[in-house]
Order: sequence, then structure tokens, then C-alpha cells
Amino acid sequence: RWWDANLKKYAPSPADDPDQYGSELNTNRDFTLVERKKADLFFQRPDVSAVPSPLMAGQEALLDTHTQILNEKLGLDGVHAKHVVHQALFDALCPSGTGWTVMGYEATTVPTETVNPMTGQPETVDVPIYEECFWKALSPKAGLIPSEFRSTVWDDAPWLGYEFEMPLRVAKRKGWVPKDFEGAPSDPELYFHHGLNASTLEQVVRGVVIYYKSALYRDDRVHPLHQTLLILIDGVSEPAEHKDSPYQTLDPQGRLTPDSLIGFPIHPLTLRLLTDSAYVPSNCTITRPTVNELNTFRTQMIQFRDAAILRWMYNVDALPPDALKKIVRSPIGGFIGVPQDAFVGDGAIKELPHGSYPRENFSINDYVDNDLSRAWALDEAQQGVASDSTQTATEVQTQQANANTVLGFERGVTLDWYIRGVTKYSTLVQRFLPLERASQIVGQEAAQQWDSWRTQVPASLAYTALPDSALRSDLAVERKRALDEYTFFANDPYINRPELLKALLPRLNYPQKVMNPQPPEKGPEPTKPGLSLKGEDLNPLMPQFPILVEVLAQVGIKISQQAIQQAQAAAMNQMLMEQMTAQATATDGEVQPDTEHGGKAAQMEGLDKHQVEQTGGMQGTGQPAPMGAGGMVQ
Repeated sequence: RWWDANLKKYAPSPADDPDQYGSELNTNRDFTLVERKKADLFFQRPDVSAVPSPLMAGQEALLDTHTQILNEKLGLDGVHAKHVVHQALFDALCPSGTGWTVMGYEATTVPTETVNPMTGQPETVDVPIYEECFWKALSPKAGLIPSEFRSTVWDDAPWLGYEFEMPLRVAKRKGWVPKDFEGAPSDPELYFHHGLNASTLEQVVRGVVIYYKSALYRDDRVHPLHQTLLILIDGVSEPAEHKDSPYQTLDPQGRLTPDSLIGFPIHPLTLRLLTDSAYVPSNCTITRPTVNELNTFRTQMIQFRDAAILRWMYNVDALPPDALKKIVRSPIGGFIGVPQDAFVGDGAIKELPHGSYPRENFSINDYVDNDLSRAWALDEAQQGVASDSTQTATEVQTQQANANTVLGFERGVTLDWYIRGVTKYSTLVQRFLPLERASQIVGQEAAQQWDSWRTQVPASLAYTALPDSALRSDLAVERKRALDEYTFFANDPYINRPELLKALLPRLNYPQKVMNPQPPEKGPEPTKPGLSLKGEDLNPLMPQFPILVEVLAQVGIKISQQAIQQAQAAAMNQMLMEQMTAQATATDGEVQPDTEHGGKAAQMEGLDKHQVEQTGGMQGTGQPAPMGAGGMVQ
């Protein structure tokens, strides 16, 4: 009844009459709080990466291939894990407190005639035409747990199960029911409300799927983690299936192989625990009385507002009907006829008495909202609602940090549950994914190598989520961080740059095909000779000048022939002038005076600067000190 009450307050049922929803107000607190917290706990599907075991040294590339296939299968084209998690979160937050999911493998086969390669004889085998590794949500009402189990560590339960319903023809095709078995109508009540005959309904079968720990109920299996699959159909005395779990394999020593699923394929989510109970109340159940109080209060406010609408009464004995009709046509208020005794000394019309709603009663709404914020760890700030209260920045920051503590813990619980589910689902991909599907994801060559490796994995695979990959982040900030990471790591010799680019390009909205699959090999850097020049090296009469001109041409510096000729002519003229000057000097035989100016003479210090060094001088005056008796300085 609590689950049904929570769902009813979350949203109206499609079968309800919308005209009846005006008399009772629903403040939609369940809807807003559930949807807001659901987004907080799992905003987007995180990228998972494998945690390599030391036994897999040298197999990192194959492990990366498997991780790439797994991430693809968890995406939109696979199980759509984000949608599955949100369904489980909705059930954990709103109706029941536990979100139920189940994973497994299904194959649709058709009988096909073939030849046995060993015997050469024809035989009929079932060939799969469709295969699926699924992970889907279940209704909480379909989940089955042992009545004596009082915990939310679900993999510790002796068994888990769920109810199911399927078309009769599908059950016959699987061989789960006899050929003459008659099913039951799918939903008689629905057809009854629409006036249809139940005999026209699709016939279905109902049953239960149970996985139980073999060692607790069988003598031929002793491994404590080994499980057995049991399928029961209503109306059929024998089990439809009763066999070892198809998701586990025992080796000759009785141990589970590394590709075996550890834990139940049924994977429930519970955000908190309750001592000695497997039925943890949801957030909506915890706050159901508070939300009901708020809805009642708001409904009473509407009723009081309606009761406080201005009304008038009139004297039926004193007011003519024609005059009253004109008054009644007025758009606001209404009139009520009362006997003359009600108008003693008041005239023919007067206002009906009505009460006023005390202002302090509106604070009840604030009290209830405060209680809900405490229970959900979501106040106006977290919900993006403007608040009427005045708070300092420090108060808001402290309040936000305390709320993030609760949300961070529940977000961690959700992420741990998701990673545990991914690890389970990984074994299904490892065991059952067709090679053709893997080739569509990673290519034929990589898929062939992966197909040979997955059956010989030396250890069980484990996974972790990339940090903060499930949180909402600003797109511009995320792109800048990606570019900064690439700039920082690209030149590190221990970094695989192509893998770094594969992570960067999607964040920049570029497909990975823009990458060069085989970058050109980087050869040795060409030598870069250095060249140092002096002024005389550019003298066209110097012997090294022709070689210098050729070297400059090879590095892109060209000297025109005209410039060379002009330089040569100038150099020749200068040389001739020097020769003529030298000859004239030798002919005269006289020493020519040096007429070159010697420059400015060095400035001498003023003599007054040395006055304090004179014996007997008076400081500051430059005058001799007066002599005393005996010729001594006074």
C-alpha cells in the first residue's frame, strides 16, 4: 500500500479522471525531488576501464579491446545502461526502496539441416538467428526474496528470483509447457473496463525464475558461489528448466573459471540499509506523511480562499427583483437572499461576514519544506529554486557542502553498484557475444584476436569508473581540460599518444577517423649548420667571397650580380686610392704633422676640495686658523 501511495502522489494514473483533481491539491513534491535526486546520483553513464591483473601482463591490448566492446554494449546501441540505472534509481527513491534489474543471455534459434563433420552423417541442429546479452530493469513487485533473508547485501542471499509473464506461443516454442497447455488471459481487468471479452485476450503463461546457491540445496555441488537455475510455470507440475547456471563453468578441479559470473544475475539496487530488514523504505516512503501534510495544508488554503470570496446578502422584502437582477450581473461577488430579520437597522444590502487567514499560518509551508529538505538533502539551492531567505555567501557554502556530503555518499553507493553490475555483465559479453558483433565494434582483425583470448583469460576481470565521468560538467571547461591534458602528456615518452587522441577527439566533436591510422615514421633530424660572418667576409675581393656567395644561395639568401659588380668596383677604387696615398708619402720623405684632434682634456678637481687637508685650516671657510700664543693653533 505504501508503494501504491507513493506512485499515486508522484503522478496521476492514466485511468484517473482529470476533472477530479481540482478539489485536492498535489504539490508535486515527490515528482520534483525524485527527478532532481535521480539526476544527481547518476547524471550520465561513466566510462569504465579494466583493472589489469598481474597475471595479464603483456595482454593489455586485448584487455583494452574487451573494454572497448563492453563500453559499446553498455551504450545506446546496447543495453542503454543509463536508462536501466535510472529505472532502478526511480524504484529505489519513489515506490519501493529497491530497484530491481536482471541480466543474462538469450538466443533465438531455428532447426537447420547440416552434416556432422566428424561422422559425415546429416543431422539437425539449432542455429541461432538472434543473440542478445541483456541487462534490464524489473518491477519491484516482481522481485522475490527468501522470507527469512534480512539484509540488503543481495549476493549473500541463498536465492533470488522474479516473476515473469510471456506469450503462450513463446513458452511452447521454448518447450517450457506441453503442446496442449492453455494459458491465461493477459489482463482481464483492463479488457473488462473497456467492455471486451476476456476470451479475445492474448494467452500468456506466468512463472518464476530463481537462481539459488547450489551448495545449499544440492549434494553434487559444493562450491559456495556456484548457482543453479530453476524456472517454474504456473499450472505445470514439472520445472520448465532446472540446471546449472549457464553463466558459470566449473573446471575439472571444481573451481569456477575466470569467465564465470560471480554473484546473482539478478542485481538489485538499494541506497541505504535498515537493520534486520530486506525492505528498506524509499525516500518517498520516509517523507510520505510530511508531503501529505503539505498537500492537506495547501488544499485547505484553497478552500479557505474560496470561502473568503466576497458575498452579499439582500433583504427580499425591501429590494425589488428588477433592481436585484442588475446587481447580480456584476462580475465580482454574489448575492444571497435572507429574511428581513437579518437586516435590522442595516438597510437592504450588506456584506456577509467572513474570516481572514492569519499570516503566521503560511509559515507552516516553510516548516514542511524545511523538513523535506532535511530528509532529501535537497533545498531550494540544490533544486535551482529562488529562495526568499537572506543568507551570506559563507552560510550558503557551508550548507551546500553539508548537502554534498549526503549526495556524495549516495552517489558513491550508486556508482559502486553500477561497477559491480558492469563486472557481471562483462562476463556475459566475454562468454556469449557473437564474433560478428565484436567485429562491427573493433574491426575484424582485433575481434579475431579477442575471440581467441576471451576463452583463455587467466584471471577474472574487474572494472573501475573514470574519476568524475558520471558527473555533470561544463562543456567548455571539459574541452579545455582535455586540451590541457593532451598538451601536458603528449610529449611524455611513456604516453601512448594515439590513445590520448582517441579520448580527446570525441570531446571536441571530431570522429576518430580523422586520425591517421599509421603515422609516418619520424627519421633523424636533418643537420642545421651554423654560419658566422664578419664584415670583411663580404668584401668581393677576398678569396673566400665566391664560396660565401654559394653557401648563402643554398640557405635562401641570394646576392644579385649587379650588387657584386658594384661592390667590386667600389673595392677597386678604394684600393687604388690607398696605393696613391702611400706613393705620395714615400716621394716627399717628410714626416707629416699629426693634425688629428686629441679630444677633450680630462677635467681637474677644484683646489677648494682639498682645503680641509691644509694644516690649520678652518673647516667650511678655507681660511687659516688664528694662531695662539707660541704659534699654536687655538
